[in-house]
Amino acid sequence: DTIALYSNHFTGTVNLSSYSRLRNLAKFTASGNRLVSIVGDEPWTSGSSNSSISELAFASCSLTRLPSVIRHLPFLDWLDLSYSGIGGNIPDWIWRNMSTWLDLSHNMFTEVAQPPAYTVISHIDLSFNRLRGAVPSPSLLSASYLDYSNNKFSSMLPGDFLTLYGTAPSINLANNQLGG
Repeated sequence: DTIALYSNHFTGTVNLSSYSRLRNLAKFTASGNRLVSIVGDEPWTSGSSNSSISELAFASCSLTRLPSVIRHLPFLDWLDLSYSGIGGNIPDWIWRNMSTWLDLSHNMFTEVAQPPAYTVISHIDLSFNRLRGAVPSPSLLSASYLDYSNNKFSSMLPGDFLTLYGTAPSINLANNQLGG
């Protein structure tokens, strides 16, 4: 089932716990609203959520923080928080929770935690942020789309760059401060 609330005039906070009793809810989209936060009460924050939500889209909202409640969604594999004004760090748990689609582009993130040795995310878009330092590089990546463009990455590209990323059909590292 899907809840589609996109492109309206909703403001304020969305409490995902309100939707936890909807056992067949797979997709929740509220992009294009003036939402300021996404939260979740118990059992969400305790890690015992049995939510079936697999896709969340809150793009073009007024979020300023990465909603921590998303780390407690056991089946989440598609997340779009693009164009939202979120700053700070992209935490390491984001790499473990996603498996298909991760779009955090057009925000104000400044740092990104190193992905684990293996991640199965097939679409990663971190473009148009303020990310700096080393380009995140798991030792094995199954991405088919990777966009780290328009950031401030300044690392040297690893010698095994083609081994790490060579299987991805689309890689964009343009407009950074890379060397190598």
